[in-house]
Amino acid sequence: CVVVTAIVSQSRTKYQNGQVLQKEKDTLKVSYKLQQSGGVWKIASIDVKDTISKKVELAINEEKAKEVIEKWQQVKKKVFARPFDKYLLAQVTTGNLYREITEPNGSIDSLKKDNAYFEFTYQSVDKIERLRLDNSSAVVIAIVSESRNKYQNGEVWKKEKDTLKVSYKLKQNNGVWKISDLDIQDTISEKVELAINEEEAKEVIEKWQQVKKKVFAPPFDKYLLAQVTTGDLYRGITEPNGRIDSLKKNNAYFEYTYQSVDKIESLKLEKSCVVVTAIVSQSRTKYQNGKVSEKVTETERMRYGLEKSDGVWKIAFQKPSGIISRNVENKDMIEEELKQELERINLLLEKRIYQLD
Repeated sequence: CVVVTAIVSQSRTKYQNGQVLQKEKDTLKVSYKLQQSGGVWKIASIDVKDTISKKVELAINEEKAKEVIEKWQQVKKKVFARPFDKYLLAQVTTGNLYREITEPNGSIDSLKKDNAYFEFTYQSVDKIERLRLDNSSAVVIAIVSESRNKYQNGEVWKKEKDTLKVSYKLKQNNGVWKISDLDIQDTISEKVELAINEEEAKEVIEKWQQVKKKVFAPPFDKYLLAQVTTGDLYRGITEPNGRIDSLKKNNAYFEYTYQSVDKIESLKLEKSCVVVTAIVSQSRTKYQNGKVSEKVTETERMRYGLEKSDGVWKIAFQKPSGIISRNVENKDMIEEELKQELERINLLLEKRIYQLD
């Protein structure tokens, strides 16, 4: 065989699915191994020894990639709010991203079910960090910023402002670059402001504590209850065989002697409500047939689901999340205490009578 070392140059264009993906131009130092076969010299192997120069030109540049992302940002305003425009969405997205937004139980369906939408107040493509080819796609790494408000049932639920590092996968579709997928790689900054703060949440729970005094005892006030509760919590108390019915049937009621919201641990938006985790304390006495049947003093962690109804924050559900301390005195224990107290009083009276004699 004969080994030939040569400097070669070439320009080439790569097509995929009828679309130009990239153009390349390079100068290489190449070693060719030549062998004779049937009296004809043929190349048996090629070994690139050095790349002297190389230029790669993608079918999309940074400026064009930025335009695609900016178009996506603008389209979001009408996709994640009325009219939830799928036709407009199809002009800038394709593949997985389009399906995730439009499929049953996807992003649009979820917003509609919750009677919610987003309002975008600020959007920016701050920087294109990198652009590369990945098979038939262009991968764009960009720094993007936006501010948005989420509305639910006509009320602002939360305000968000963030700057993210996002990887966008772009594909050509009928000659148009569209976003087929996106992945948040890093949260550079984030600010979330819920529609209710800790102080306001505490006030709602404290109001509920006060209302309980007239809901779980005569007059079993459902009107007062409706001012601070809604949803499952209200129904569970007022429905037939609910808590009020149960107390009435058993000729029973509760007396609350101490109530406190000791601490608000967290506020978190979950679906259609703001979930408040709080440490609460209370002392209550249960009366049945006019007699004390149980005394409870407890401190526990509770989760309250707050919803806005007619512009007023109300509690839609409450769930115990852990008992911190509890002391329970039942009927027998209370009767024994009363018996002991009566015996003590009788002894004192006898002693007093003896002294008088």
